[in-house]
Amino acid sequence: MTTTPSHIVNQLKQQKCFVLDDDSYLRMHNKLKNGSKYEWSYAHPCLHKNKSECKCFKMMNVLDKNGEMIRIVDGVQRPVFQKTPFFNALNKFKAEQN
Repeated sequence: MTTTPSHIVNQLKQQKCFVLDDDSYLRMHNKLKNGSKYEWSYAHPCLHKNKSECKCFKMMNVLDKNGEMIRIVDGVQRPVFQKTPFFNALNKFKAEQN
């Protein structure tokens, strides 16, 4: 089975934040709000039938004390943003700078 290439793992470890498409963000955020302790994100689809043998690089998504989603990558917490509000805020910021 495939494992995540090291250059992809290194890129993920260096990211300062993550922006997810709206559906993925809302699906995970709702699961966490409804009591799930964590939700896993993989760098690519995991094809392992036996999850106990899986060696794919995965990142843990949890809610912080304010109810915001964060992703833990190698023990470091990074914010996770929903795509549409993130880019709306970014575009507003850019417009204000002009």
